[in-house]
This record gives sequence, structure tokens and C-alpha cells, in this order.
Amino acid sequence: MKKIAVTALSGLLILGTMTVQQQSPAFAAPNPIVVENQQPGSTAWQLGPNVADDAHGQIQGYASATSVNQGESLTLYVTVNPAQQYTIDIYRIGSYSGSGGRLRSHVPGLSGTPQPTCPTDATTGTLQKAWVADFLDVPSSNIFYIYVTTLVSNAITVGVGGGNY
Repeated sequence: MKKIAVTALSGLLILGTMTVQQQSPAFAAPNPIVVENQQPGSTAWQLGPNVADDAHGQIQGYASATSVNQGESLTLYVTVNPAQQYTIDIYRIGSYSGSGGRLRSHVPGLSGTPQPTCPTDATTGTLQKAWVADFLDVPSSNIFYIYVTTLVSNAITVGVGGGNY
């Protein structure tokens, strides 16, 4: 198991509470979400034509939760076929002048290995995966919103997920 420190952003979805202090309009601080959405964006968060599939198992992954609070950790479970390095790219979804997302963190050079096939629980029908995990720390300074994590190996991409808060 490896702990990955991500300084800009980590996670699929960041949830939390925000305290809003009433200020007079002349002294009001800019809304951090509006300021963030004015940054340059990217369309690279969209999966495109080179998407991994379950039949070949090039790269697959899932997260321990669909949402986490600021300051918490998120566990990513990843398998690749064959063994190879992969990257984690984390995008914040927003306006960004029409591009729809912005790369907030890039974690390169992670070592991936094939993981065992997942047995199905006969009672519930759910898959039980016992894969090796990587941990992402979610900084307490993140801007609330939707985040999407993609895993990339040999130019094949899979989206781990996203959500809404």
C-alpha cells in the first residue's frame, strides 16, 4: 500500500460544510467558486475514444467512497493488465470558459499490477474486490464541487467516478 500526498486536490468528490459570513457588498470577498471557474480549463477529463473495457481489463479501478470531506483520505483500488505504470489525473468539473473541467492534480509513475478476479457474493450479487490500494489525502483547502478522477495506462483511460454535492 502506498500513501499519495496530493497538494492541489485529491478525490472524486469533495463534500463539506462552508460557513458564510455576511459582509457589506463593498467589502465582500470574491466567491471562491466563481474565481475558480474563471481559470483556464481542459477537455482532457472527457474519456474520449481510448477507454478501457472490462473484457480486456487494461486498467480498472474504483474508489472507497463516492464522496469525502475535506481533510479526509480516499482509497483507490486499481488493477492493470499487464503490469505497468499508470497515472492518476484529478479534474474539478466547472465552467472554465466552456471546457467543463480543470486538471487540479497529476500523480505520475504509479506501479500497477494485475489483481485477482473478483468473486461475486452469492447472497447479494455484489463483487468482492481485495485489490491493493493507493490512498489519496484530500487537503482541507479544496474548493467544494464535483471532481472526476481518471486512471491512465498506455494511453488507455478509465474514469473512476464522480458525484454531486
